Order: sequence, then C-alpha cells, then structure tokens
Amino acid sequence: MEIELGKKVISSDGKHVGHVDSLVIDYNTHDIQSIISRSGVMLSVDRIIPLEVVDSIDDEHDVHLSITADEVKQQQAFAEREFRVADPEELKEMPATWMTASGQPPVYYGVGDATLGYNNDSTIFRTSAMESPDLEVETNLPEWEGRVDSGTDVVGSDGKKIGTVEDVSYDAGGQVSGFVVKAGFLFHHDVNIPADWIESVSGDRVRLNVTADQAKETHGTA
Repeated sequence: MEIELGKKVISSDGKHVGHVDSLVIDYNTHDIQSIISRSGVMLSVDRIIPLEVVDSIDDEHDVHLSITADEVKQQQAFAEREFRVADPEELKEMPATWMTASGQPPVYYGVGDATLGYNNDSTIFRTSAMESPDLEVETNLPEWEGRVDSGTDVVGSDGKKIGTVEDVSYDAGGQVSGFVVKAGFLFHHDVNIPADWIESVSGDRVRLNVTADQAKETHGTA
C-alpha cells in the first residue's frame, strides 16, 4: 500500500479528517506501522492512525479509513518534544534562585555564559550562537519506530547531512523501498536512498549506515 505524504485522510463516513503529515516506520523491517494524520491549521492536532484501519487509496492517492470521523478523534494523539541535556560542567553554572513566599514565580539571578546563548548587553542585531545544540527527541512511539515526514534530515553514518526527505518510495509489492532525497544539498538531482541504507529513524533525522561521501560516490552529482 503506497501512502504519499501530504494526501487527504478521509473517514468511512466521507469526512476529510486531516492529511498525511508523516509515516511511522519500523526501521528494522522498513514496514509502515501507522500514519500521523494532522488536522487543523493554527491549533493542529496530530493523531496516530494504525495501518490496519487504512481501507484503501483512491485514484488521487488520498487515504480512506475504515473508521468514522468520531472514531478518528478517539485515536491516540501523537506527542513529541525536543530537549537538550545539560552536561555536568554546565550544571555547575546554573543560576541561584530566590524562593518567594507569596506564591509568585521564583526569581533567577546569576552570571550567564555567552557561549551558551546571547549577550544581554548586545544590540538587537547580533550574531547567533556558533552552532545549534544537539537535541534529544522524545515521542510516545515505540523505540523501534521512527516518524518520517517531508523535510526530515537525512545524515550519513559520519553525521554529515546528505539532504532532506522529499517523499517515500515503494517497491512493486507496496513495501517501503527507501526515501527520495531532495536535490540541492549534496546532490544536484533528486536521488533515491534505499531502505537497506537506513540505520535508524528518529524524530528529526534518518541516519544511514553509509557515509555522506559513500552516498555521493554511489549516486554521483550530475
């Protein structure tokens, strides 16, 4: 079953309940486990739709479900958060706090470290931190499953970015065969990254078991 990113999700009672925001893939078997359906614009809601309730794909590649719109609302909401874990040296520099007895929020004081952010005395136009911090991603998906959407970073085993996911590719049997990586970063044309190259899938990136140079050598840059 070939599910395309961005396509409509339609309930069994004919209601447009969202669109395919991302696919949840078991990166050990490369099988799709569920889709993340996003509804709303300003206050969007993401729900995990199990693959077994996907009934069919129509000629427009929209996804039709075997459950009603009300049943879609009962599906588990998808949750994801990014955070940065402070190292022991940084924890030593955490500011002191003054606990208030009036129920007001605590007041923080202390000397900041310009290497971790921005100088308070700088102008409104200022240089950003040299490198963005490495972020941990936590979701309510099983640890062997990863979410892939359009724009997910693809990095080599050496940590170098290769490009971003444009779409998911399938074999003749409808199984995930890889990802289409958008041209413009390492490649001058869209290329297909085979599923056998996938080492892991996390909330913000697909990591390969080949280096960026190996991927470049395989596909070329013409």
